[in-house]
Amino acid sequence: MSVRQRVVITGVGAVTASGHGGREAVTRALAGPPARDGEHIDRALATLVDGAEARRLSRVSQLTLAAARLA
Repeated sequence: MSVRQRVVITGVGAVTASGHGGREAVTRALAGPPARDGEHIDRALATLVDGAEARRLSRVSQLTLAAARLA
């Protein structure tokens, strides 16, 4: 017999060109066309992922980790 585990999502985090953060950033991202400001994403990543982690992780993993920390 297999054991089923449950997962609860307790927050939302987003790192987008239009902003980063929780619910407000998701609302902005869904409201209109995305901005194309890569510098904003790089600044957000620098504050949420330290240099040692960034060197070991791919860009997608860095974005995932940053969003999880914001959630």
